[in-house]
Amino acid sequence: MSGLEGFGFVLPHWLYWGWLAVMPLIMMALHRRAVRRSGAIGESHPIMGFHSLPQAGE
Repeated sequence: MSGLEGFGFVLPHWLYWGWLAVMPLIMMALHRRAVRRSGAIGESHPIMGFHSLPQAGE
């Protein structure tokens, strides 16, 4: 007898693949909303280690 035989719940196939299809769209919308509310991130992103980006002609 399998240990998971009495588990009793199986995630529906349509829910799993539907979430995989919709989740990136939701995350992109949330990111766009956050950037719009707080302003652009700007030239630097200290977590990634970029302190300034070179400008054209420098």
